[in-house]
Amino acid sequence: MNIKKIILVTIGLIVLGFSFFYSYKTFLGPINTRLVKDPIFSIFLENKQKVFQETTDWHEVKITYPEQNTPAAEFIFKQWNDFANEYQLRSIKNRDDAKEKLGLGDMPDQKYVFTADYKLVEGGTLFGTSTITYVYTVYVYTGGAHGGTYISAYTVDEFGKIYKPEDFIPDEKLTKVSAYVATEIQKQRKEKLAVNNSSLPTSEAEGLLKDDSWIKEGTAPTRENYSVVWPEGNNFVVSFGQYQVASYAEGMFQVEVPKKMLE
Repeated sequence: MNIKKIILVTIGLIVLGFSFFYSYKTFLGPINTRLVKDPIFSIFLENKQKVFQETTDWHEVKITYPEQNTPAAEFIFKQWNDFANEYQLRSIKNRDDAKEKLGLGDMPDQKYVFTADYKLVEGGTLFGTSTITYVYTVYVYTGGAHGGTYISAYTVDEFGKIYKPEDFIPDEKLTKVSAYVATEIQKQRKEKLAVNNSSLPTSEAEGLLKDDSWIKEGTAPTRENYSVVWPEGNNFVVSFGQYQVASYAEGMFQVEVPKKMLE
């Protein structure tokens, strides 16, 4: 074989090698080694927001929601709709009852409140795909001394698949996760109730720490207790609502569970 043919064969092999390498990186390689080029997913990451506001004689509502992700918006609006259906008639009845019992005439209305705002969390690589989560902070007021705040999470991947909490923490892993979470929450409680961090009297804070019944019940390995979960980096974040694992004064808790725990 002459030199010219050798050179041509060599060039051909090099071109063929680059072709295989590019094909692997683009189509077969791990998702975290290539850019997300799906235009739909890219739109989600732009995170354009819209605001819905409404005020009537019985309620006030303000919802911030993602313009590009219709299912994520519908997710939170369903919660608003459930709230409205439950409390509209009740609020009217409560006012009428109060007027009658107290003998009041034109009593100032105590409006019910529903607000929802969110942050966008990138979940890293999961199940061979990239995810984002809309983490909603929802506030509701239905009368009384104070309102209530809770967290909702809606996770979607770059192909449009919607994930449920059991996709992140399967039922068979709940017992293992429960033990880890209970320990982490007790650490957080001690920090929150420390003398320098807490507004509560020392005796009251010490009394709260001695009572671990809230933690035992709120972190028990049941699906209900682990209903708000989302991926974030190398962890799964588990959110616990008010009164779930601690007193109202201690606030809400979140625990980061390493993904490797569930492998």
